[in-house]
Amino acid sequence: MMSAYHPDATDDHGTVIGPARELCARVVRTHLRYDATMHCLLNHVIEVIDDCTAVGEVYNITYLLSSNDDGTNTMSTWWGRHRDRYECRTGVWAIAHRACVHEWTTTEVGITAMSIDAAAFLPGSADRGHDTMLGPPTSRPGAAR
Repeated sequence: MMSAYHPDATDDHGTVIGPARELCARVVRTHLRYDATMHCLLNHVIEVIDDCTAVGEVYNITYLLSSNDDGTNTMSTWWGRHRDRYECRTGVWAIAHRACVHEWTTTEVGITAMSIDAAAFLPGSADRGHDTMLGPPTSRPGAAR
């Protein structure tokens, strides 16, 4: 996550405003309370201002799944945008400042899993089983390649 930012980048994420490195550490830590999360980045537009500066906006939807003490599940969904300022420093483009814009949120309690044969699919994990976000694809024994 930190690789998207310059080391001295700032981030205004509403409840957390300050160094992006602090936000990244906090997000990784606080998301551990969920059973599953998914952040979907959608339309992305970038306007290049000059050789070293650009601005952009990317829409996002975030899904946060948690289990409740009574055995039910809760799905919280966030819709928003990231408004970014990018800078090119020593040939590297990265985010210099990000502002998180809230559009809408919703929470659904008592949701149930989709009726599918989940065992037929590769299991998901944050690191794809290789201790990196973008490790090589995994396969199941006996699965077609």
